[in-house]
Amino acid sequence: SEGVKQQIYEILGISDIIRGANTRASESATAQNLKGQWANVRLREDTSDVARLWKDVFRIMAEIMAEHFDPMQLQLMTGIEVTPEMVEIMRSDIGRSFAVDIETDSTIATDDEADRAETMELVTTINGYLEQTIPAVQSGALPVNFVTETLTFMVSKFKNGKQLEDVVAELQPHLEGLVNFQQQMQQMQEQMGQMQEGLMQKDQQLQQAGQQIEGMGKELQKFNERKEGREDAKTRSEIENTQSDNQRDGISTMADAKQKAADTDLKGAQADKVRSETEIGVLQAFTGNG
Repeated sequence: SEGVKQQIYEILGISDIIRGANTRASESATAQNLKGQWANVRLREDTSDVARLWKDVFRIMAEIMAEHFDPMQLQLMTGIEVTPEMVEIMRSDIGRSFAVDIETDSTIATDDEADRAETMELVTTINGYLEQTIPAVQSGALPVNFVTETLTFMVSKFKNGKQLEDVVAELQPHLEGLVNFQQQMQQMQEQMGQMQEGLMQKDQQLQQAGQQIEGMGKELQKFNERKEGREDAKTRSEIENTQSDNQRDGISTMADAKQKAADTDLKGAQADKVRSETEIGVLQAFTGNG
C-alpha cells in the first residue's frame, strides 16, 4: 500500500501533510502552512481544471436560464423582481457576457484563518487610509475623487475587497457632503467670531458710555452742590438783610420814640416855664401893688 501511495503522490502531488498525516507536534503552524502551500502549488493545475469546469457549467446554466426561462420563473427562483430591462440585458449576447460574471473562487476551498487575517488586514488598511486622508479632504488639500479612486484601487487588491467596491463607490457623495458640512461649519465659526468681535465692541462702547454717564453724573452733582451753596448763601444774605432791615427799623422806631419823648418833655418844660413865668409875673404884680 505504501508503494501505491507513493505512486499517487508522485503523479498527483497529494502529500501526507494535506491529508493530515505525518504531522509532528514539535512543528509550528507556520511550518505546516508552508508544507501545505508547496503542496497546493503542485495541485494548482488540477484545481484550476476543476474550477474551469464548474465555471463553464455555471455559464451554460446561466445562458439556458436567460434564454429560455420565463421572467416570472426567474422572479420566483431568485425572489427579485425581474424588469423588462433586466430581461433585455440577459437575452442579449453582448449584454449578458458583461453582466454575468462567475467567480472561480467559489469553487476553491478557502482557509478560514487566512481569510480572517486578510479581512482584518483589509479593515486595518481602510481605517488607516481614511484616518490619514479625511483631514486632508476636510482642509481641501486632497480632492474627494482622488481619495475614493485610490481607496477603490487598494480594496481591489484584496480577495474579499470586491464586496466593498460598490460601497467605496457610494462613499464619494458622503465625503463631498462631509466637506460641504465642514465648510459650512467653518463659515459659521467665522460668522460667530465676527459676531463675538461685534459684541466685544458693543461692550466696549457700553463701558465707555457708562463712564461718560458716570462723569456727567459727577459733574451734575458738583453743579447741584454749587447751586445749593449759592442758594444757601443767597438765603443767608437775605436773612442777614432782613435782620439788618429789622434792626434799622427798630433803631428808627426807638429814635422816634425817644424823639417824641424828648419833644414831650420839652413841651412839658416849656409849659412849666410858662406857668412859672406866669406865676412870677402874678407875684411881681401882686408885690408891686402892695
